Amino acid sequence: MAADLSTRLREHLRFIYPEQDVEQLTLTLLNTMGLTAETEGPLPHQNHWDQSDILLITYGDTLQQEGEKPLRTLHRFLTGRLANTVTDVHILPFFPYTSDDGFSITD
Repeated sequence: MAADLSTRLREHLRFIYPEQDVEQLTLTLLNTMGLTAETEGPLPHQNHWDQSDILLITYGDTLQQEGEKPLRTLHRFLTGRLANTVTDVHILPFFPYTSDDGFSITD
């Protein structure tokens, strides 16, 4: 891995810094990053989502039931009504806020 990376890095550095000693610069960069011939390459990219995923984006307190905490109500709704539909949930901030529709929370 490092040999191939070393060659590619040297060529990039030669293009960017034509007046510099790119051999030394290449070695310095590889050493600084801790990359050696034994360093494994990065894992291939893997998508975590695909067209079959359905993501629900909601505030945690959008659904409310008297006497029940909002997240409990949301959980009950998701597992009861949307269990076979929604695959992932992103809960937006729902703390007290001063501006920005919930993104400027107060302590």
